[in-house]
Amino acid sequence: MYRVSVKSGICNAYYSNIDTITVDAVSNAGSISGAIAGCEGNNSGTLSLNGYTGTIQNWENSIDGITWTGLTNTTATQTYLNLTDTTGYRVIVQNGVCPADTSSIASVIVYPKPV
Repeated sequence: MYRVSVKSGICNAYYSNIDTITVDAVSNAGSISGAIAGCEGNNSGTLSLNGYTGTIQNWENSIDGITWTGLTNTTATQTYLNLTDTTGYRVIVQNGVCPADTSSIASVIVYPKPV
């Protein structure tokens, strides 16, 4: 917190309004746990984000690791059900005005049905 004191000669001092500077911790997207392997179309589970600093902006998933789709989930857990392809999940986290951070990718491995 800062303020200025102004005084002239023997006159009483006058003080400015108080201004506060807030320093945010760096955004930290943490890590995802709970990814397990399953069979095509017959799998389910819950992924959990741990050790993060900031506010969850969004979960994303991808089957190719290049194109990511937002899941509009801002909670620390993400469920999956009946995936047909191996799917990667990641989380975007932002703390205050600091740049957002992206978690490491957790992959749910999906094995094809036997023929």
